[in-house]
Amino acid sequence: MDFKELRYFKRLPATNDSIVPTSKVINLSGVFGEDNETTRFITRYLRTTHCDLFFADGAILVEGAAEYMLLPHFIHNSYAKLNQRYITLLEINGRHSQRLKPLIEKLCLPTLVITDIDSGAPEGYHAHILPERGKGIISTNYAITKWLVNENSLDKLLTLPEDKKVKDFATPYPFKIRIAYQTSVSISYDGSDVEAIPSTFEDCLVYTNYDLFSEAKCDGLIGDINNLCNQKLVFNDFHEKIYNLFRGNNVSKASFALDLIYSVDPQKLQVPEYINKGLLWLQDLLDKHE
Repeated sequence: MDFKELRYFKRLPATNDSIVPTSKVINLSGVFGEDNETTRFITRYLRTTHCDLFFADGAILVEGAAEYMLLPHFIHNSYAKLNQRYITLLEINGRHSQRLKPLIEKLCLPTLVITDIDSGAPEGYHAHILPERGKGIISTNYAITKWLVNENSLDKLLTLPEDKKVKDFATPYPFKIRIAYQTSVSISYDGSDVEAIPSTFEDCLVYTNYDLFSEAKCDGLIGDINNLCNQKLVFNDFHEKIYNLFRGNNVSKASFALDLIYSVDPQKLQVPEYINKGLLWLQDLLDKHE
């Protein structure tokens, strides 16, 4: 694939001025500037994974392996109209999301970016820390802070209205990109309703499906989570242990997702609310586009 030679045919819906959909040619040469590290990364990435990006109805960018494995189950089980669409799903590590920015914007492709809020310390090198309100904690995620929201305060991001997570682009053709990141989850813990603030897909999945993990019997991470759920810890300690559990040196989030698919019927998994809102947005957007 050579972006200096590539031309992309963008199919547009019918408008008041046209009875049938039309196609426009978008020149992709120069999308990434001169030949540099970003150009090389994108070229290699698309060549080996998702050239279908150019023919999709929409795209979903996800943070890691667990989302990449479980999202198709979510869509198949709960979003019938979206399941009928040609959606390309790209697993793109958070630190590389900005590298796809110029391509997504040039393709004018309706896109949902599912990413982690990545809570970090406000000072120094912004080391990852337990997400809590009222402590000046920030998000260190580029897609949130620099690309689609332009805000890094955790407190503000947790209460940001949903419409502020959508970015409209007018050129070269109108389209939208929406970002979805973790927000607080209310769970019943030891007889009381508490607020859990997740920072990754995995801990948000645990909080959203707390009752299921409290009953799940399995080895590995799922077994560790089950043990924590049944230790009757005070919630702050439980919250901290879940946070640290997914940051161990030998933690495989891909294995966690595989074990979950194997040991738990995916239809029983409740979709984390931030992902649910994002998928409903994309489903509705594509319906209107048609």
